[in-house]
Amino acid sequence: MPRIKAATLPEHRDAQRARLLAAARELVLTEGPGGLRFAALAARAGVARPSVYDYFPTPGALLIALIDAEFPPWRAALEKAMARASSPREQVRLFVQAQLRMLAGRGHELPFALARGELAPEVQA
Repeated sequence: MPRIKAATLPEHRDAQRARLLAAARELVLTEGPGGLRFAALAARAGVARPSVYDYFPTPGALLIALIDAEFPPWRAALEKAMARASSPREQVRLFVQAQLRMLAGRGHELPFALARGELAPEVQA
């Protein structure tokens, strides 16, 4: 039985899930969505391959979780920027500025990597 690496089981599971998502992000960035194989993911995350299935039943489910983790901060930043607008024209200007700031940082990497490959219908939905 694997050792728990946190004070509680829920904390351990949260840390394992976060480690798997970080490793999945790295794989998608380097190899595209098609490179997201559970054997490679387990090796990169430092977990046993069967453990991956405890968190994500399919690569599609993993991609959905990754998107769910990555996109809300992007959307929140855009909404926050546009909320300061006093006119539709100002809203567009602030939207573009916020997008450019995110593109200058690391906020754009995952969407571009996902666009490099075909996504399963469950992920597209």
